[in-house]
Amino acid sequence: MRKLPSFSSRRSLYLWNLNIRDATNHGLNKQTLDLYNSILQSRVDVYVQTSLLDMYSKCGNLVSSRKVFDEMSERGVVSWTSMITTYCHFLSLTKSFL
Repeated sequence: MRKLPSFSSRRSLYLWNLNIRDATNHGLNKQTLDLYNSILQSRVDVYVQTSLLDMYSKCGNLVSSRKVFDEMSERGVVSWTSMITTYCHFLSLTKSFL
């Protein structure tokens, strides 16, 4: 696996997210989770948590998506949109508007 960037800048965070998206899009679920575990051990912010929420959603894990959302210390428009989209994706339309 490629050398992972540090969290010294926003650009580095962008590179982490690219690696995660690449692994997720190629169905490399174990590698994706390994990347997230590395991030969780280093630093977590709203962008990383929202990406994690989205990854769990794409893997079909609604419970974990909701858990990440519930544990977020800060929720922005993108976080809310991701959670609503997750519920809509799982046809839980009534929960998506609660």
